[in-house]
Amino acid sequence: MMPQLLSNRDCLNLIFSHLDPLDLLTVTQVAPPHWKEVALYRLSLVRKLTCDAVRRSCAVRCREFHQADFEDIIRHCGTACGGRTQLRVINLTSVSCRNVFHDFGRLISVIRQHCTQLEELYLPQRSLLPDNVIFPPSLAKVELFGHVSEEALSSISRSCPQLHSLALYINMFVTGDFFPRFLAHHPMRHIKLHRCCNVPADVIHFILKSYAETLQTLSISELASSEVLHFDKTDLTTLACLTSLEISSWFDRSNFRFVSVGRILELAPKLRVLTLQHCSDLHTSPECLTSIVRACPGLESVDLTGCSLPSVPHLIPLTSLTSLKKLVLHRTRISSPAPQFIREEELVGIPPPLDVFNQQPEDADIPPAAHGNVPANDGNVPANDGNIPAHDGNIPANGGNLPANVGNLPANDGNLPANDHEPLPPHSLMDRLVSSVLLRMPALQHLSVGDQEHGALSDHHILQLVLGLRCLRSLNVSLGCQIYGLFVEKSLGLQHPVDVSIVTKKWCRNGDPLYARAMCAPHNLTVFVSWED
Repeated sequence: MMPQLLSNRDCLNLIFSHLDPLDLLTVTQVAPPHWKEVALYRLSLVRKLTCDAVRRSCAVRCREFHQADFEDIIRHCGTACGGRTQLRVINLTSVSCRNVFHDFGRLISVIRQHCTQLEELYLPQRSLLPDNVIFPPSLAKVELFGHVSEEALSSISRSCPQLHSLALYINMFVTGDFFPRFLAHHPMRHIKLHRCCNVPADVIHFILKSYAETLQTLSISELASSEVLHFDKTDLTTLACLTSLEISSWFDRSNFRFVSVGRILELAPKLRVLTLQHCSDLHTSPECLTSIVRACPGLESVDLTGCSLPSVPHLIPLTSLTSLKKLVLHRTRISSPAPQFIREEELVGIPPPLDVFNQQPEDADIPPAAHGNVPANDGNVPANDGNIPAHDGNIPANGGNLPANVGNLPANDGNLPANDHEPLPPHSLMDRLVSSVLLRMPALQHLSVGDQEHGALSDHHILQLVLGLRCLRSLNVSLGCQIYGLFVEKSLGLQHPVDVSIVTKKWCRNGDPLYARAMCAPHNLTVFVSWED
């Protein structure tokens, strides 16, 4: 049977499907009429338009990107095929394009006139909107960067009756009266306020009370300082739809208290994402984590960036979150070393830690166990056949129970494999953090952890996490000064893909061991190394 031949229009449609909006616009200006018709049809299919994509197209042509270029594309996307456009999203927030747009009044006028189906609009920094600006009535989601006046925001709220998502970044004009005055009748689902220094933290009370039945996402960071959020839980109803809550430090960088956040959690049984950055109560009242787990057992993501905890065992309640997929402990300060032994009552109901070395496939390149409780030797430390190490003639026998020490390598206590660099002391903070907390989270997919005052993540810890957490897909290590890339050589049997990102305190060069080993990572393991002073 002969294959069906494509018509000229179908061939042009197939070719034009590989062109970007700027190329299609050029075709409409210089090509024959039947080419122009197909190009306009392809423009009508554009659903998302970003200034960054247009800027790259201009760079390929060695020409500057101007606001007029973007406006021409918007006009043609909106009027193509009799106005039956599919354009739904316009994003102008690229950092590389923040100096391109100068007349936002004219730009918004073009968007309102030609994008009648637009649903989402993201404006860049320094968006100086006129006070009487009118947005397309179809808009449901708006993100504004910069000092937009309350008059402009009130005009937006009036012209967009379907608005349900609003994000304000770095705005000093908006006050706490904005939400009661202009958004009280909008069914808000997503609200984000970042660095709005004149909005008091008590606005959270109004938001939760007014949008209790519709609010899904609430993100508050760096508002006007307030030590405690003043509201009474009795005048609030259950937050039936709230799935994501993010609260960070106030504008003056002071930490916030957990007391009121705990009241919010008690009303949000469906919460899945929780971000508590710079929360001071986690140190003075470490039982807060127990309260979080009890109130929101279905959490899938927890971010404790910048928080303080008295010791590692206070993180153990998080191990009972069976659905936890993401954990961020970036700059999370644990002020004292973990105790050498954890009380038995603290481990009730918690699954035992994963045995990394006994669960490896047969082809995994993990050294076999040596005699006794000491792992196999890599050649630098003589073999141990019991409690007394072997005597090689150069080192006198040890009369105690500790194995012989060769060079600067301390005795191995059985928990750490042989290493060609000095390992951490036994029962260190990181040992307890990995074995008592992190390895007890089998569903964890994304983990971010940094160095602590009393310990640093080592190659052995990374190896434990990469091999022990079978669902792990990304591991971010901040300021890892005890990492030399030895985990790369031991990960040959890795069965699932993992991305390991390491930020070091030293400059990694081609001759650096960590850099060299990262370049030779085995299949399924990708290692990124960066440097921070």
